[in-house]
Amino acid sequence: MSLSFSPIPENDVGEMKPLERSKPPERILFDPSIPSEIRRLSNRSASARSASSLNFWNPPPNEDEEPLRVDFRCACFKLNNVSTVSFSVMIKFVIVFEWNDERLIDHEDILTTNDLPGDLWGPDIILENAQNDCEVVYDSFSLLDSGTGRLKRTVTFHGDVYNPMDLEDFPFDWDDLEMKFISLCNWRTLDGSRFGNDVCNRTYTLHAMLRRKDVQFFTLGWGGKIPEFQILGWAQKVTIPDDSALPMCFKFDIHLFRKEAFYYLKVMLPLWLLVITSVAAYGIEPEELASRLEVLVTLLLSTIAFLYIVQESIPKINHLTVIDKVVILSLVTLVLSVLFSFILSRLSEAEAGRLNIVFALVYLSFYVLMNFIVIGPPHYRHMRLRSKMIEKQQQGDDSAAEESSQLLQSSLSRRLPSKAKSARSLRTGRNSLAKSYNLSGGVLDLRGDKNQDSRGDMLNIEE
Repeated sequence: MSLSFSPIPENDVGEMKPLERSKPPERILFDPSIPSEIRRLSNRSASARSASSLNFWNPPPNEDEEPLRVDFRCACFKLNNVSTVSFSVMIKFVIVFEWNDERLIDHEDILTTNDLPGDLWGPDIILENAQNDCEVVYDSFSLLDSGTGRLKRTVTFHGDVYNPMDLEDFPFDWDDLEMKFISLCNWRTLDGSRFGNDVCNRTYTLHAMLRRKDVQFFTLGWGGKIPEFQILGWAQKVTIPDDSALPMCFKFDIHLFRKEAFYYLKVMLPLWLLVITSVAAYGIEPEELASRLEVLVTLLLSTIAFLYIVQESIPKINHLTVIDKVVILSLVTLVLSVLFSFILSRLSEAEAGRLNIVFALVYLSFYVLMNFIVIGPPHYRHMRLRSKMIEKQQQGDDSAAEESSQLLQSSLSRRLPSKAKSARSLRTGRNSLAKSYNLSGGVLDLRGDKNQDSRGDMLNIEE
């Protein structure tokens, strides 16, 4: 058997041709079958590719070569867990930036927020006293006006911040919850792919929105109720140093007054009752020293237990607070009672009978008088300052507000003239306070005055 092969015609041999690439899909403006999120990303990518030559991650150009003006306002949507022990506060604080980018004016590919390129430049800021668990969320990046290139960015700080307190008058103290924001011309792109700062040039400056009538500079986005504290106002200051190597600083203070009723009812009142109960020991015959000591030592141990309970409410500090002084005074009074009982047991029956009533009256009078000396001045300062601040604000004029601010500053300086925090907490002499507000519920907007260094409203919170 023979096999024969027939040759293949030349025109039947397949030629090697390059693969034809399919054309990229055209930009889809609207298609109901495509999810909105995918459609938004597709439009943004197309806009970014068409405008890639503009280098949007660079700061917006300015014809007059002056730093870009970045306006900002702020809001507080949460303030709780004010810890006297750990010097921390849980907050949710929002800063809203607004600025103009001329590169977006009437751009053919950028008409809405969804068309913004992912590498678009935006300002950023750092909360200096934020603790490790404080989360920074970049909530939104919006195009407000395509005709002017007006942009808005929202930055939210949610977590604990460090809040040192002056506890010398605890629990009759007040506190400035200070949030200190700094920026070395920090910036971050829309998608977060690029970020940094500029220590050589002042690319932009921060300005508080105090003169605008269409928006409030500060918004209180909750009912204003804080356990153990009362809000009596706020203050803000923006510092822009001449040296570009130094950071811009924005300080926002919320003035908090502690409510002392809890400590009166739960700490001081039980202590007072223990000491008053010890007077019953003087009803026992002076010669029965063992019976008297049994009562007094039991009350003394109870007072020592209260001392440890109080220490759990305050940090380990190197000076005595008002409530520490009350506890120690109670201990000293009980020790004096033990000493008086011992002296009476060594006297004759007639002399002990006469001095027994005298010692009881001296013992009780000493305790009452010393309580007035220890508690009276800080309590009076606390109540007077709070009532004056609210009263002056209700008058509704600038001179009253000025006097109220000077009252707070003078009270702080008299109480702690050497404390740095007292000197910087409430600066006065240049600002006026707006009318008072009643936080009975709902969302409340507060407006400061027309200066960069301004002071906020005094708030009368109904209990």
